[in-house]
This record gives sequence, C-alpha cells and structure tokens, in this order.
Amino acid sequence: MATRGLSPVSQMLSAVGTWRLSNYSKSLVAKSMYAKGRSFVEAAYLLHKNGGYEFVVLHRLCQGIEVVLKAVLLAIDYDRYRPQLKDVNGHNLVKAADIVLVAAGLSPMERSAWS
Repeated sequence: MATRGLSPVSQMLSAVGTWRLSNYSKSLVAKSMYAKGRSFVEAAYLLHKNGGYEFVVLHRLCQGIEVVLKAVLLAIDYDRYRPQLKDVNGHNLVKAADIVLVAAGLSPMERSAWS
C-alpha cells in the first residue's frame, strides 16, 4: 500500500485499516471541524480588518461557513452525514444550510419576523 505523500496520521490510519470510531471520537471530529471552520471565519475577519484582498476574504469566509455547517451535521448524526460530506451540495452554502436546518429540526426565520 503506497503511503508516500501522506501525513504521519494518514499513514498510521492506512496501516491500521478501517475501524469504527467511538461516539466520543466522533464528537471530537465534529468539534475539531467546527474549530477549523471558526478559524477560517476569524481569518477572514482579520484579513478584512487589515485591508486584505476582497476575493481572499470572501473565500475564507465561505470556506469557514461551509466547514462549520458540515461540523454541525457531524454533531447531529455522524454516521449518517460523514459519508455524504463531500457530496453535501458541493460548495452551495444555501443548500448546505437548508440540510442543516432540516437535520436540526429548525425552521429559518421568515422576513416578517425581522420587522
């Protein structure tokens, strides 16, 4: 099995093979993804605040939102949503947010609630 170019953790995982994560481990994966997404959003803020290139700011912001939404899905039901993460509507944040709302049993606020 070729492991060249893989990180040490990936090499270890490929050497061990497939195993099932405990519920605690699944929660750690979701929390780690959430922290990564939050860091992307914070990086976007810092770039914006310091005159960063607008495209890069928006890219980091959208990337952060996407990762946070996927982390929420993992926190709701890791086993159901983990296999779908790459397919969760690609980079369509509106569809991803809709999936999270349904998975969480929430409904978005209607415009009339804003007034």
